[in-house]
Amino acid sequence: REWSSFISSCAAIVVLTPQYNWGVPGELKNAFDHLYWEWRDKPAVIVTYGGHGGSKCAEQLRSILGGGLNTQLVQTGV
Repeated sequence: REWSSFISSCAAIVVLTPQYNWGVPGELKNAFDHLYWEWRDKPAVIVTYGGHGGSKCAEQLRSILGGGLNTQLVQTGV
């Protein structure tokens, strides 16, 4: 309930995470999976990094946040 209340109170989401084994760390995926409506329609930014740049993790996060959870992703890339 605390997690739900916290995310509900946020005006936007910034996800900053390392790439773990070419993907999203399990703990982060669990954090997304436990909620749905709380994420919906919030602006979101993804920042990833890793030994090979974090692009695989960012791709998975775009699918999770932009597709499944229907956040409003900021579309930029470096």
